[in-house]
Amino acid sequence: MHLKFNLIVLILCLLVLSFPAVSISGEYSISDYSSVTGRNTGYPSGTTVNGMTDTGNIDLVMETTIYAKNLELVGIGIEGETFIGSITPLRLRYRPHEQLTLEAGALLAYDFGDGSEFDEVEPILRLVYQPAENTFVVAGTIIRTHSIHDAIYNDTAAFIENNEQGFQFRADLKKFKQDFWINWRIREENAVSERFDTASSSQIIIGDFRLDAQLVLRHAGGQKNTEDSLAYNTAYLFGGSYGFLKGVSVPLLKELEEVRIGAHFIGSSDDPADKTGLPASDGNGIEGTLILRTDPEKDMIVSIFGSYFNGNELVAGAGDPLYSVDEYVQIGSNFLFNLTAGLKFEISGVAQFVNGTFVHTEQMYFSWGKGFTIFKGM
Repeated sequence: MHLKFNLIVLILCLLVLSFPAVSISGEYSISDYSSVTGRNTGYPSGTTVNGMTDTGNIDLVMETTIYAKNLELVGIGIEGETFIGSITPLRLRYRPHEQLTLEAGALLAYDFGDGSEFDEVEPILRLVYQPAENTFVVAGTIIRTHSIHDAIYNDTAAFIENNEQGFQFRADLKKFKQDFWINWRIREENAVSERFDTASSSQIIIGDFRLDAQLVLRHAGGQKNTEDSLAYNTAYLFGGSYGFLKGVSVPLLKELEEVRIGAHFIGSSDDPADKTGLPASDGNGIEGTLILRTDPEKDMIVSIFGSYFNGNELVAGAGDPLYSVDEYVQIGSNFLFNLTAGLKFEISGVAQFVNGTFVHTEQMYFSWGKGFTIFKGM
């Protein structure tokens, strides 16, 4: 009886501390349908009210996300930043065969306050082959909504480098999730070295257990450029989590989807270019997490979380710099609402304690997407 009462009190405290009105936000979006923000596996349609087009059809896909994310990181030796803008991948989607889809168009990215022109206009050319059910090979403009930890692949990259180009393998199966990709970031030129990422995120599901293994290798170098720079940065993660209390009713939250507790080891190996004068180094850290997820209303999803990270000189070139500190504690929540006509609204936040200093992050997303059939195949 005391255990049940204490659990309810803990959940309610988490909810009160995580309420968005007191300026606390999640580090990443919990949306799982988008092709540009949030996290997912498989081949997301990017449309909220309809899925993929029928075989033989050509669709015009209109998808957009307007976002605001504020990282208030004062006093911890890390630069804070505010991102406000929109990401709109406008494209045609054609399915000549049930296992093959082609997309072509342009990604329009606009940072609010930067003038009247789009900051980025990048081509979208994506070929998706489905060799088996819920298994996909992507070539060209890959799907950047990677289900990977912030410590080794920062979610704010979506606001800075809008498109990722290369090759990708994704699987969204009942017992196995996979996202493997190569992102060719910069092509080698006479005075510029090549830069690319190779990364993998794998998850095995056994009952209520989830086993995770993740890797990001960031390379800079080449053979014929005058920059004469060769550098490698490797970051990796492994661990697991256990879900429990599924279907348990609690005050305010109604019926829980689940509570999940996890632990992960995070490591890094950094070998910078010789001309920097910096030595090669290894780092590591351990993180424990607690995540509560529920659907208190029909069109509402709530995720409440807390985590503790203890690190030792972790250097992940593509990761969130918050994980380079010795000690990092956070508690926060995400609220996702399904509104009218397929519009999704998310507001979230996190309160962070970095080496004893309080900082915080807030974020907000409005997302909408729909496909319009402009040609029906025979």
